Amino acid sequence: MTMRTAFTLLILLSTTVLFAQGGYTYNVEKVADEIYVLHPQSNNYRWVTANIIVVINEEDVLVVDSGLLPAAAEAAITEITKLTSKPVIYLFNTHWHGDHWQGNEVFAQRYPGLKIIASKEASDGIQRDGLLWVNKHYIRNFEAMVTNYEERLKKGEKSDGTKFTAAEKQELKEGIAFVKGDIESVKKLKPIFPNMTFDETMTLKSGSREFQFHYLGRGNTRGDGVIFLPNEKILITGDLVVHPSPYESGTFSLEWLETSRKLAAFPYATLIPGHGEVQHDTS
Repeated sequence: MTMRTAFTLLILLSTTVLFAQGGYTYNVEKVADEIYVLHPQSNNYRWVTANIIVVINEEDVLVVDSGLLPAAAEAAITEITKLTSKPVIYLFNTHWHGDHWQGNEVFAQRYPGLKIIASKEASDGIQRDGLLWVNKHYIRNFEAMVTNYEERLKKGEKSDGTKFTAAEKQELKEGIAFVKGDIESVKKLKPIFPNMTFDETMTLKSGSREFQFHYLGRGNTRGDGVIFLPNEKILITGDLVVHPSPYESGTFSLEWLETSRKLAAFPYATLIPGHGEVQHDTS
């Protein structure tokens, strides 16, 4: 199943993404010296969450995106503490979609004084569109998912008309419980917004590491921000790039083409997308 197919099924409420039983888990991929991607591990019944990127500097850590819910952020911090004892000083939210910022509260609690960075457009989007999803759309969609799953469980049939096995029924029951738990998590969210923004470009340095932040224009959302690490030739794109195919939700398709041309102009050797596998060429 391709990522595009999985996302379409999610929207149709015939499937979503469920992470390993008991909570969120990640596979940790080393991309370069002291640079890692936490890839969320999925099964069949829970909403999608983002790749989380960890850059360990000489004295501190920069993290890109914070996960869909506090539990996703907590699991990410567990993995980060396995990699380093250095504090997370910077957290970059690439855009307003909930799986990229709704874990902010956990990072802020764990790391007092945390600088949460976003483009000005992304910060505005989080406080506008992001809050709309927190206050309305996630709960509505999650409740519809529960209704859909409970109806299928009652009928004893999957979306393709085949019967559930006993193991599949048990998995679905667990999935329903997870989604109900997610509804409660959304209701209890304490939104934490970016406190450090930029209009078009911003450069930060931590020791010998340089981070170039860019807002290139509309694309996946109004405010997608990216980071380029010039010394490592690594481009971190958020959902402007998703492997193997884009997520299209509130997008600006024509502008996305122009923004993608600007992305392609960076002299990167490695591209880290918002979801999916790291890319090691420009094709």
